[in-house]
This record gives sequence, structure tokens and C-alpha cells, in this order.
Amino acid sequence: MALMPTGLFVGFGAARQSSHSRSRYLQRSASISPVLRPSAEPQSFDSSAVGGVTVEVPRVAGGKWRMWYHGRSLEADPEVVPLSMGSIGLAESDDGLHWQKCRGSAPSGAVFTPTKDAAKFDSALVGMGSILGERLYYFGGSREPFAIGDRSMLGVHQSIGVAFDTGTGGWNDRREILPRGDDFDAVFAASPQVVKHSAEDWRMYYHGAGLEDKKFRIGLARSRDGLTWKREGVIVSPGVDGAFDAGGCSRRHVFPDGDGYTMIYEGSSAAGHAFGLAKSVDGIVWEKAGDGPIFAPSPEADAFDARAVSAPFFVPMEIGGYQGEQGMLFYVGLDASGASSVGIAGAEQGDLSRLSRL
Repeated sequence: MALMPTGLFVGFGAARQSSHSRSRYLQRSASISPVLRPSAEPQSFDSSAVGGVTVEVPRVAGGKWRMWYHGRSLEADPEVVPLSMGSIGLAESDDGLHWQKCRGSAPSGAVFTPTKDAAKFDSALVGMGSILGERLYYFGGSREPFAIGDRSMLGVHQSIGVAFDTGTGGWNDRREILPRGDDFDAVFAASPQVVKHSAEDWRMYYHGAGLEDKKFRIGLARSRDGLTWKREGVIVSPGVDGAFDAGGCSRRHVFPDGDGYTMIYEGSSAAGHAFGLAKSVDGIVWEKAGDGPIFAPSPEADAFDARAVSAPFFVPMEIGGYQGEQGMLFYVGLDASGASSVGIAGAEQGDLSRLSRL
């Protein structure tokens, strides 16, 4: 589930920088961003919205960058909850800055779509999670109705699944591996990021919402093989009243940082959406870093990200075939009208407190 601040079913409000911000990020205008927009073709899987960015850095210098993302079509079933996900697509780049969409085998151009079996957990929509080797970790929404106000919507109940690369541009053997639970993730479990800590220590970071306060919380599950998972509970909770993340903590990106781990996460409140930081020594026990966001929507009224920022994914200065002078934060921005696109911010010398839009 994405882009719903404070309460689970509340629409966007205008997002502005929190008065609690400790960040030194630069609010300059973007010159390259946005780097990926919804398709102009109505029948395309991503003609209405894009979201859920995951970036694969080339393993060697000169290789291709790959961006996995999900999208929603203008021709999507109106009974399916109107979020940014629906099907999954792929884009490629030579430099990480300029991107070209790749057309998948589906008629809509997607590389991965909901199953046609209406009884399955992923029959209403699918959303991007993470890529690990030949595995695509994703989340799917079912066709079980869920009441939203005076309407009944499909795709709200979401669970986490995995599919396997066929080697020919497709994915098969999809299966549900973490259904929604009975606690903080009773409504849905979504946006999995799977990290293989060691041969028999796989970790899944995801977020969910419960039936009581409907606030988003980040949870952890662990596995010995990446297929059978055990919940470990909540690891990042909403902030106190007045905090930028008082309404919930949702999409996040976890990456190694020195002797520990850093998490960039999306926080929401009545004021909107912004990114915060959390730190961990072992990747299991987490503490929030600082008392405010490190990145917030642009103050420029006509900016592509004037209304909200979402779905962070960070590429460090030196990883794989990328040896850069700055880290790169990929994210989804919403403009004043609510239109979504993908942008990039640079982290000077890899410092996440010194972010500026590219």
C-alpha cells in the first residue's frame, strides 16, 4: 500500500517541510529529474501512475543500470483501489541518470502482471518489492472486497509473494510467502525488501497496517531459505504527535553502512510525506536518527515533487560497477495535481544530510 498519509484511507494533503527538520539538504530546482514519467499511451500498464522504484546497479563498469517499478493504467479496473501499483515494469540506463523503458511481453508492456486466477492473493494488482538473484519479491492484492467509506474496493488486502526468473524475460512459479497477519499487518503486508545477510539468514523488511489505528508500521520477517518466513514484529513505529512520521512509516530502503545498516524510510503525517533515517548495528534492532526528515517535497509550487515524496531507494557512492562522486537517492514524487514521476537526488560525498535534487 502506498501514498496514504496518517489514516489508511485518507487522501493526500499538501506536503511541506516539517519544522522539526534537522537536514541540510538543498532545495534547488531539479535539472535532470524527473527521469521516468507515466506512459502517454492509455493502454500502457503505467499510463496513470508510477511507483515502487528498485534500482539494480551494473556489476561491472559500463554495464546497464536497471530500474524495476510498478504502475497503474488509465484503463485499470475501477473497482481496484486507485493506488500507484497494478503491474510491474522495467527501464534501463547507461549512466543511471537517463532512462529508457523496456517493453515487456504483456500487451500493456508490463513484465509482470496480476494472475488471472481470481481466487489468488495477487489477482487484483501486483506491486514491486525487490530483486535478489533470480527471485522477484513482490506484493499482490486480492479480489476480496474491503469497505472504504461507502464503497467496496478490491486490492486492499495485500500479501507478499515471490516469483522466479525464467531466463527468457519472464517470471513463473509465483507463490505467496507472507500473507497478511493478525496484528500491525492485518489489513495488508506490502513492499518487501529482502536482504540475504548470510546463507541461512534472510531478512525481509516490509510494512503493513492494522485494523485499529490503521497507521503504517515497518516490520521484519526472517527465513533460512528466502521462502519460508517467520514474523519478528514491528521494528520502526510511527513518531509522536507532531512528528513528520506521526501518521506512519512505510516504504523503506535498507543498505549496509560501515559496520552497520542504514534505513531511509517514508514517514507520513497530516502535513504530508517526507523521508527519515534509522540506524542499526545488526539490521534487526533499529533506532531513528535525528528528530526530523532528511528530505521533503519541493517548496516550488510547480515542481514534480511539490506535493509528496515516496518510495526511497539509495545507491551508495561505490557499489558494483558504479564509482561516483555522490550517492544517488531515487524516489517517487507527486506534483501539485497528484501526478507521479521518478526523480533523483544526489548525496554529496555519500552524506544523506546533504541531498540536492538532480
